[in-house]
This record gives sequence, C-alpha cells and structure tokens, in this order.
Amino acid sequence: MIYLAIGLSAVEKISGLFLTYFGVLMVIPALMFIVSTAKTYSILKPFNILLFLIPLSFLSGIEYGLKVEIILRSVQLSVLILAFCYIAIYIDPLKLKIVFSSLVYVMIACFCFELFVKPDLLSAYLNLDMEYFIQSGGAYLYDETRGRSSGLTLFAQGNVYAATIAGLCFFVCLMAKKPFLAIISLFFALSTGSRALLVSFFAVLVFSYIYKYHSRFWIFSVRAFVLILVLQPLIYQNLYWLFSDEFNDFLYSLSPRYVAFIAHAHMGLDHIFGVGLFQASSFPEYFFARWPIPAHNQFMSFFGELGIIAYLTWCLFLWQFTKTIEKNYYASVVFIYTLSMYTFITGYNEWSFWVPLALSYAITRAEFPTKKLNASLS
Repeated sequence: MIYLAIGLSAVEKISGLFLTYFGVLMVIPALMFIVSTAKTYSILKPFNILLFLIPLSFLSGIEYGLKVEIILRSVQLSVLILAFCYIAIYIDPLKLKIVFSSLVYVMIACFCFELFVKPDLLSAYLNLDMEYFIQSGGAYLYDETRGRSSGLTLFAQGNVYAATIAGLCFFVCLMAKKPFLAIISLFFALSTGSRALLVSFFAVLVFSYIYKYHSRFWIFSVRAFVLILVLQPLIYQNLYWLFSDEFNDFLYSLSPRYVAFIAHAHMGLDHIFGVGLFQASSFPEYFFARWPIPAHNQFMSFFGELGIIAYLTWCLFLWQFTKTIEKNYYASVVFIYTLSMYTFITGYNEWSFWVPLALSYAITRAEFPTKKLNASLS
C-alpha cells in the first residue's frame, strides 16, 4: 500500500490533466512513521533534528497572529516531513526504483495528450523551435488549452516540477540500467525548458567528474557544496554591498528574484519566527526594487518565512544528512540534483522535494557497494 500511495502521489504531480489530490495519501507513510516510532521509542539521527521543524512551522509568523493558511500549510509540511522520515528509514530502494520507472509511462501518456491538445507543441518539435521551450514558463495545462503557449508541462503546478521528477526518473533509470526509459525521461525533462534543470544537470556532471578523476576531494566537495547553499542568507544580506549601484540596478532590472533573495534574507533577520509560511509576498516593504514574489529558492524561503531558529535547525539536519550519504555516489547524485533544483524553486511543501531526498538516504541505508549498485537495482 505504501508504494501505491507514493506512486499515486506522483501521478498527481505528473498528470495535471484532471483534478486529483492524491497528495493526501502521504498521510499513510506519515502515520506509519508515528506508529513505528511509538514501538521503538527512538528516532535515528538526523531525523530527530528534522522533527523540530514541525512545531517551528506552526510558530512561523506568530507575531502577526494565527492564520488559517499558515496552520494548513504547517499541517501539510508536517505530513511531508513524517512521510519523508518513514520512506528514508523503512522503504526498500529497490521497490522505489519500480515506482519511479513506472512514472515514465505516466509521463508518456501525458505527453501524448499534450501533443493532441496543443498543436503548437507538435509544431515546435517538428521545426526544432528551441525558443518555444526556452521561453516557456510555469504554465497550467488548463490555461494552455485556452491558447497560452508553453513548453512541455506534464504537471498541473507548472513545468518546473515536471522537470524535477523527469530528471529524477532519468537518474533512477540509469541506476536501474533501463537506458530506453532514461532517454525518454531526459527528453521530457529537457523539453520543459527548465533552466534550473540545466544547472542541476551541470552540477551533477561536475561532481561526477570529481568522483571519477579526483576522488580524494569527493567528500570535501560535497560538504563545500552544502555549506555554500546554507550560507545563502548571509551571502545575500551582504552581496549587494560588494557591487556598484549601477551593477545592482542592472541586476534588479534583470530579474525580480535577485530582489526577492535579498528581501527574504532581511525577513529572517527581522523576524525570529519568520513572516509565516507562504506569506512573504504580503510584505511589500522588503521588496525595494521589484514587485513582491516568492523567493524561488528553498533556502531563502526557509530563512525568510520560518525564521532563523527554524533555518538553523534545517541547516543542522542537512549537514548531518550530508555526512550520512556522502560516501555513496548514487545517493549523492540524487541529493545534489534535488538540492540544486530547489535552489531555484520553492518547494518545502512539495512531494518532488522530500521523496527524492528520502530516496538518497534509502540508497545509502541499503549499503550497496557503489560498484555493484547498478546490478542490484536491475
């Protein structure tokens, strides 16, 4: 049942063709974790650290009073955290491989439907119109059927999440020695036009090069990567002081995200419990040069919306998590890919963030020798 729940939750993200809410099925692994913990009276590190985020999420934005939206978002985040713990600790990665491989067939079905309802998509493929995909945004398929052009969507939430899971399926299918499904997943991932995906793939290639040719620097490089990510709030609080006013003005005009990063960095400093889950856009006074938008960065969202205490808790968990999985190449690839993607999008309430993170731990827990992992996953 647990694998069915995970699979159906993924279908909700992938399909985007009909109204579903299979995400509620993540309550099943969350409850199973609670039951398992009650039996053993113990929680493994670093998961005991992560669980502190649950009460801190309910406290986010508390200085502005209790809000129904924050409570509901906190419940959603709590369920995903508990589900993450259960999947990471108890789920068999060999069976998760089957789940992710099956998702490719779901994407194929959605792709065929999109070709049918979006003639401009088929035309872009036939004419190799790269601009069509590069300029695609996080569109909804329902909008696209009414004339809004975009690249491949596959997801109701927007194609950036299509890229996340399609890219993950690519890596899983490679590990499972399923080259045909891996190629299809890669085709779908690139067709979304996600820039975050391209950066994430580049990061994986760089780290793969280090692992193969400079393995003595592997652990150092993985830890340095995580350290740079968690220091982002400190970096963005001071980065604009290093540039001239002219160059800063150029960055402000180039993208509202640069302003959003700086805004979230100051929110976390000014509010010890943050401004509240998904409430950052309600504080326009922090967005000094552009309109208020979400951070589009997992780490900056954590810092600004949950506050510095929750962020330090998250950083401590992430550091302990890194030390657990860093010696396993395949687990590290999934880990680096996921963190890289979510450095450019916000998703601490997203299935496509927590489940891949859990998969990286599950691969490590299985204690497969790195050289034999491919054969084991086949």
